[in-house]
Amino acid sequence: MHVRTRKLLFWIAYACILVIATVTLLYSFGYRYSNGNIVLTGGLFIYATPTTDVSLYLDNVFVESSSLINRTTFIQSLTPGEYTLRAEREGFHTWEKTLDVKPELVTEVRPVLVHDTPSLEILIRGEFSDIRPWSTEVVELIDQKNNRQFFNVSAGEFVASSTVAASATPMVIDSGLAQLIASTTSHDAVVDAAQDTFAWAENGVVFVSRDPSAPEPYYGGGRTESVYTSEFPIKQLFFYPRRDALIATEGYQVVIIELDGRGGHIVTPMYKGKNPKVIIPDPSKRDMYIFDDGALIHLELN
Repeated sequence: MHVRTRKLLFWIAYACILVIATVTLLYSFGYRYSNGNIVLTGGLFIYATPTTDVSLYLDNVFVESSSLINRTTFIQSLTPGEYTLRAEREGFHTWEKTLDVKPELVTEVRPVLVHDTPSLEILIRGEFSDIRPWSTEVVELIDQKNNRQFFNVSAGEFVASSTVAASATPMVIDSGLAQLIASTTSHDAVVDAAQDTFAWAENGVVFVSRDPSAPEPYYGGGRTESVYTSEFPIKQLFFYPRRDALIATEGYQVVIIELDGRGGHIVTPMYKGKNPKVIIPDPSKRDMYIFDDGALIHLELN
């Protein structure tokens, strides 16, 4: 082979190696070719509730289903832009929203799926007109003659008033957060367990406000924002235990309001009855109780 030919082949091989190395390096740094341009990619990190048997779809293409071993999903190398993420599980309302994927960033998403037909256990039924929380295990039932009875929801039985412990100690609210609450028009604000967020309802509108000194939540959002407008008066508000959502009673139903406003705040009905009243005796547990039409009903949250 002629010397000039060998030199030419060497430089061609060298150029190919250089191109392949450059492409490989750019690919490893998250660059992709899209519509005639080289762009940096992003990703989605998904942690759904419940954590198992949830099927995920991105732009109607199946990604994977969560399991006991793999409860989270990471979708990487996504070209920046809008994607529609859908989460499904049999027996649950479908969760879906459009999210913006940005270059060099991983967008965290925590879908909360709600039972479409929740399993309800009636603990007791009687001529009761009201219910009040008393402790982490006991509720106070009031009948139409204003007689009081105490019911242990854990044991599922009435207990004598002489054996009932004093009411649970109320939450001590941080002084800075207390000042923020006082600066609003809220009269019945509810505070999350971490004490960096509180919520209240005003004329059927649910507001959430955050302590500006606290870390910003993964979904962002302003210091104060409206998350839901109801056709009915909002009677109660609770923070969903260990989830970024609110539980609200309005009119004849109980709904779940997602705090993540990206793609819109998803509002899902959980219970429909006559005039429900919600009790969550112990926010550290998944037990919720609904008092409706004289019946005390147990419902287990996800």
